[in-house]
Parts: sequence; structure tokens; C-alpha cells
Amino acid sequence: MKKIIISFIAFFLLFCIPMAMQSKRNTPILLEDDNTATGIHGYVEDSLTHNRLANVSITLLRNGKPLKFTRTKEDGTFVLPITEKQANDKLQATFMGYKKTKTSISSGKETIISMASTAFVLKEVQVKGSRITGRDTISFDLTRFANERDNSLKDVLKKLPGVDIEKNGRINYNGKPINRFTVEGLDLTGGKYNQLEENIKAKDVKKAEVIEHDQPIKALQNKTFTDNVAMNIALKDSARDKLMPTLKPYMLVGHPSHVGGSINIMQIGKKKQMMYDAEYDRTGKNLGYALNQLASYSNRLAPASLPSWISVPSLDAPIDEERLRFNTSQKYSINHIKKNKDDAETRIEANYLRTVTRQERENMSIYDLGGEAPTVTTEHNHKTMISDAFNLQWENKVNKAEHYGNESISLSAAQSDGLSNINDTLTQRVRIPKLDLSASIYRLLVFKKSQLSWRSTATITMVWRTST
Repeated sequence: MKKIIISFIAFFLLFCIPMAMQSKRNTPILLEDDNTATGIHGYVEDSLTHNRLANVSITLLRNGKPLKFTRTKEDGTFVLPITEKQANDKLQATFMGYKKTKTSISSGKETIISMASTAFVLKEVQVKGSRITGRDTISFDLTRFANERDNSLKDVLKKLPGVDIEKNGRINYNGKPINRFTVEGLDLTGGKYNQLEENIKAKDVKKAEVIEHDQPIKALQNKTFTDNVAMNIALKDSARDKLMPTLKPYMLVGHPSHVGGSINIMQIGKKKQMMYDAEYDRTGKNLGYALNQLASYSNRLAPASLPSWISVPSLDAPIDEERLRFNTSQKYSINHIKKNKDDAETRIEANYLRTVTRQERENMSIYDLGGEAPTVTTEHNHKTMISDAFNLQWENKVNKAEHYGNESISLSAAQSDGLSNINDTLTQRVRIPKLDLSASIYRLLVFKKSQLSWRSTATITMVWRTST
């Protein structure tokens, strides 16, 4: 048995091992090619400095047509995956500031592409533009700017980028005063929007729309360019068409003690708005700011201006107005606006302002004339200024795509009364009553290539001056 096993092993060694060696010798040895096994490898360099170039566009061209595309890495290297390479394959490299370069693919090693830099000149570029006739609207979500510390709309608007509010309430956007201020698309106060800034609560506002190149006259839209800026305030649904009362009382304790404050009731909707306002003040506040017209776009009439030879006394001191004003002021105003059929609007406004201002001033002068004692002079000046102003205005406006119309009647009555007393020896009093009555009709008709407008105006101005 042992002889049989030994004979079998000897036969296996003599027969199988030579066959295995012969099989190994007949198997061809494959040499790995860097540009065929895993793709085409290489890098791109500057032909002069030999610095490698990043972000160069590499395209594989086969028969002149692009087959694959890649970009060089930060170190200038690139890899194009490909299963087989043909004899006519080429690489094309393009990069700004260098000549377009085509090269054959190196066999058995990485491909090096050298690019030569070149100067190039851009062709002349002509920029042509037309005048801007459309409106650009920027909408601000006021709920993102308002917080619990904000009381009024003015507090929120101050936070908007590009918006600045002056002391009298005038709103500037990017350094330019706005020409129109509306709430829910209506101009309730006729441009005296400081009243709305102060009395609309911060919690009731939703968004503010800033309209650049504003053209409110529909007949002129897309026809007449303007550089005006407008602002529209939108209220929350919970505040729209609701009565919104605001009461701000105060009490000053001192000598003498007195009370004051303001009350405002408004209702703001998209078709009808109204506001009633009353205020009494003895703190030095100028209530006239609320009645200043800060914006206008409809060619409203202004009272006539006549020359004046006599003026009433006025405040005179190099300090803030509020600190020198000892006043008793009261203001009452009513505003109504309603949107009618055919895009017509009717607005009525009435307001009355009375201000009694007092000022005490003493001026002491010392002159050294070389005598035993200097000469001292004292001037004591007491001023009392009383101002009364009443305004009533009715306005009807039609704003259609074919024509625009505006009719208005305005009545203004005012009186300035000033009394000045110097050292209880010299007294002067100047009283100037004034009455203005104005009526106006304006029409604008727009055709395809032309427009026609006309205006009829009647104004009566009476001024009396008395001096004692």
C-alpha cells in the first residue's frame, strides 16, 4: 500500500508541475497604462513660468467633437474617466488670458498641457436705456419691526431702512421727502399725515409699501415719468373698518398745576375713512405740526401771499422752542374721505388751532464809564402772542384711465395778535386778521399722442392790520 501511494505522488510531481509552469509562461503580462486603465491624467501649466493653472476647462475631443469635460483642480491636475482611447483623441484647454490649446494624449504617462498667455481687448460695449416709466414698489413687513415698546406708527417707521422722520413728522426715504402718504390707498388728511403717524397704533399696522417713480394720476401712468416717492400703509384685518380710540391724558403738578392731553377717534377702511381729533396742551408742544401739509400731488391751492409791513412779536431765544414756550394751545380737527363710483373720491376737512404763548425776558447791561461805579441798565420784556386759525376744505377727485379731474373749495380764516411790554413803560400791540376763500376746477384729458388740461381758479384774500 505504501508503494502505491509513493508511486502516485511521484507521478503527480513529474506530470502536473511542468504543465503549470508551461501555463504560466504562456500567459501574457499586461503593463498598466496611466491614460487607459483609470482614465486620462495630467496637469496644465503656464508655458513660461511653469506654474500650474487651476480651473482650466479641459475637453476631450473625438473626431473634432466634444465627448467629455472637466476642470483642473487647485494644483492644476485633472482626470477624465474613459474606458478606451482612440488614436485621434485630443485634449483642448481653454482659460481666460491664455490661448486655446489642443494637444494629443500621451501614451503610458500623464499628459502635460502648456498654455501660452495672451493679451486680449474687449469689443466696444454700448449700453442703451430708456426712461423709467414703471413703478418700483418695496414692501416692508411691519410686524417684524414692531415690538411691545412701540406705541405709534411713527415708532415703527423709524426702524425701516432708508426711512428718516423729521421733527415735524415729514418722512424722507433715502434722503428724499415722500410726495404722497396714504393708508389703505386713501389720503385722509390731504397731505397732513403727521396726525396719522401719531395716532395709528403700532399693533394695528401690517405692512408699509414704498413706491418709487410714483404716478398717482392713472391717465399719465406709463406716459409721464416722475421721480416722486409715495408710501402706503396697510392695516391688519382686525383693525380695518373698526373704531380705534386713543386717549392720552396728563397732569402736571407744580405752580400752577394743570391737566391736558389728547383724544383721537378714527376708522380706517378701503372705501371710507374718518378721524376726529382734539388736543389741549400746556407743556410747550407745538400743536401746529399736526396741521402742516407735508405732501401734495394734486395741485391743491395755497392761500395767497401778500406783502407785510407790520409783523407781530415772536419768540426770541437761543434755546429749544419747547423750553422757552409757555403756552396754552388747543386743536380740533375733523377729516372724512369716501371713495365713490367710477374711482371718484370726496374729502372734507375742518380744523381749528388756538395758541396763547407768553414769554418773559430780562436783559441786563453793565457799562464802565470810568466813574466811581459802573452804569447798569435793565430791560424787562413781556410778550403775549395769540394765534387763531380755522380751515375748511372740500375736495372731489376723479381719477380714470382717460381723464383726471379735481374740484376744491377752501376757506381759511386766521388772526395773529401780539402784545409786547417793555419795562411797563412802552407797550405795543399788533393785530393782523386774514381771510382766504378759494375755489378751483381742474381737468386733464389724455389722448394717444397728446393731452389737454385746463384750470379755472377764483381767489379772494383780505388782510387787516391794526397797531397801537
